[in-house]
Amino acid sequence: MLNNARDDFNYARRFEQLTHLLSEHKTLWQFATFNQADLPWREAYPELCNWLDSQSVTDLLSEDSQTRIGQFLPFVSQIEALTQLDDFTLDCLTPSENNDSAVFTSVPVHFSHGIGGRKWQQINAFFAALGPAQQADSYLEWCAGMGHLGRLVALKTASSVLSLEWQQALCDKGSTLAQKANVQQDFVCDDALRAQSATHLAGKNCAVALHACGDLHTALLRAAGEVKTPHVVISPCCYHLTRDARYLGLSQFCQANLIQYGLEIDKDDLKLAVKQVATAGAREQDLRELELTYRLGFDTWLRETLNADNYIPLSSVKKSQLNQGFEAFCHWAAEQKNQLFSATDEQVTQYLAIGKQRRALLARLEAVRSCFRRAMELWLVLDRALFMQEQGYQVEVGIFCSAQLTPRNYMLRAVFEK
Repeated sequence: MLNNARDDFNYARRFEQLTHLLSEHKTLWQFATFNQADLPWREAYPELCNWLDSQSVTDLLSEDSQTRIGQFLPFVSQIEALTQLDDFTLDCLTPSENNDSAVFTSVPVHFSHGIGGRKWQQINAFFAALGPAQQADSYLEWCAGMGHLGRLVALKTASSVLSLEWQQALCDKGSTLAQKANVQQDFVCDDALRAQSATHLAGKNCAVALHACGDLHTALLRAAGEVKTPHVVISPCCYHLTRDARYLGLSQFCQANLIQYGLEIDKDDLKLAVKQVATAGAREQDLRELELTYRLGFDTWLRETLNADNYIPLSSVKKSQLNQGFEAFCHWAAEQKNQLFSATDEQVTQYLAIGKQRRALLARLEAVRSCFRRAMELWLVLDRALFMQEQGYQVEVGIFCSAQLTPRNYMLRAVFEK
């Protein structure tokens, strides 16, 4: 039985506290980082800006940078307190040091072949944190891919699983894996955003979704809430992948808060919730730093060429291309914009130097903005929790694994009891 009386109070109160905090300090997080020519808070927070100017990019990317920023912004400690879940999360949702691999021992060794190590650990941790939903006798796996989560659920619970996935090729591969594992798992090829996809919830005791993006997981919550699926367990992801240009709020409570506090949030703001890259390896992070420098250096040339004021996005680049150097990157990037890159060796050097300067400024901006990342993410998760409560569910919110395993480690568990 869930401690719903306590949770109802805490979730609504915590959500409104986060709304107030995000609204009151929105100048510190609500801006287009790539369009800034300088720190926009020099008058309001001069000591903070002087300190930021003295820090290297490496310093600002360190794990303790938020603590040090808190010396200049006292409310950072309030953010940390508001985003702690200990006071309203059941102990079984709090990962222990060994939790991420807790269910490995009873799973055949070959079962995880073809699944990335970190992804396999996430799947195991998600299953271990299902709580009462482990007792369901039929499941719907939403946005299943090849159904790795559903296959584990079917194996561990000996229950039937229907895995919904819109790519037929993934359904076919998943079906083959299910047959090899000898589990009760079927696949249906359908678009989760199609209204009729909700019919797949019929007769299912539990719906699960691990890192379903944006509108995909909200579609599940709406559909499950309408038909009153007994158990719903999700770990949300990529909140900015939505058709709405502005965040409207899922729950009535959120919608009222947005109006009351005058808070308007767009897709770029929503990206803040998924900015953390703690799971990236050192090589991957080094390449990211190089790519950012190259993009910002090229952007300077492109703005001058097109007489533009704002940052002009580029399509994704193969990381191997970065090894060819900055000038080669500029030629490639110019082609993407139907331009011909032309610059002397001296100019190329200058643009690269400007790229490094802009990267340093970006690091300072993002160091402050990142102090609000977890607040924004929990605010979004709590909106989903409040929505499910409004549909008559008892809800728990917690974390299902360590942030090192995945920064998207929030879990929402909802139970409908007649």
